[in-house]
Amino acid sequence: MQKSSMIGLSILALTGAFFLLALYQMASERAALQEVVANPTSLPTLTFTAPTQTPIPTTSSKEHVFEQIRQLAVEYEQAIQSEKKNGEYSKDPQTGEDIFLFQGESYSRIQDLEQKLWENINQLNTLYVQIYRDELKPTPFPTQNSAEESKLYYDLLVSQTNDYCADAWNMEVKPGTILIYRVDEGKYLPMGAGDDYARCETYGQMIEEWRTAPILAKVNKDADMAMIRQVMGNPDLELTFQSASGSANAPGRSGVIYSDQTGAQYYVDVDTARLAAIEPGLSGHPDIPPAETKTMDELRGIARQFAATNSPRLAELESELLYEENCKGTFCFFRWDYRNRDWTGTDWMMMPPFLQVGVLKNGRIATYNNTLDLFE
Repeated sequence: MQKSSMIGLSILALTGAFFLLALYQMASERAALQEVVANPTSLPTLTFTAPTQTPIPTTSSKEHVFEQIRQLAVEYEQAIQSEKKNGEYSKDPQTGEDIFLFQGESYSRIQDLEQKLWENINQLNTLYVQIYRDELKPTPFPTQNSAEESKLYYDLLVSQTNDYCADAWNMEVKPGTILIYRVDEGKYLPMGAGDDYARCETYGQMIEEWRTAPILAKVNKDADMAMIRQVMGNPDLELTFQSASGSANAPGRSGVIYSDQTGAQYYVDVDTARLAAIEPGLSGHPDIPPAETKTMDELRGIARQFAATNSPRLAELESELLYEENCKGTFCFFRWDYRNRDWTGTDWMMMPPFLQVGVLKNGRIATYNNTLDLFE
């Protein structure tokens, strides 16, 4: 959970926790990068500036948010102390330090409290970062003139991440540090908050915004959301834009992600503006009464109609595709796969194009993946 707290929620869902980890790994490559760039001074100078010391007024909104975080930690600690009668001290097998592990129902109660604590802290950290950024007003990174220059500039930005995130990544326990009991580790660890955290998070946000700007310039969010509602047959579906992201199943493609109130996500390919994937949310695995269960023939027909409606290529290629279907639990999957074609020497060699529809046994479309219409 500390890693989640450190990285924050503002960087892409689909790039989310992995983004800052990638930044950290790439920071060590900074020296090598400077050798590759023959004349680093020819690149645009970074314009991200953050004061090393900024006086905070006693009425600061940031200070108010930070105190709310501290109060949450205090209330959580009070719950820890009241439950300590139901646990035991032991030794960490790796470090030899004393740890305290809760048992039975106490463990479940503290685990639930810890989860709620981090949910609330993450919301407050997001607010703190926004206030920090509004006060700082950093200048966006400049657009480059070519794809090659953009690649070099992106590598340079990433290589300098440690300059902005070292204090957030390498936290030292000192007066004022907030320590949080971690129920699974059985010990207290520092959490990321305040200006050090916000500075790192803001820098990461700015890199991501710079990276995705050319993608988002091609996106019509209103048209995308209207298309998703039409495909799902729900004109009242409430959608929220989440992020821009690459596709795990379609090499070299860029897309944007929208989510609904259930947490389901919809991936729209940027170049075609077509729905390329649906991933279910937390309520995507409901119990289905026997009276609502449809026959396999009915489910197959629903999947076939959905696939044909949303894939212009299916009718053209269907005779060449491998067809598979199977059911697992409340789901049935129907798949048209192009792996019988030789993709050697192409970007599709590891994951050939396919189209798959996942249908709940009551006939509702739950999942969808279509790269059949994305290869060229």
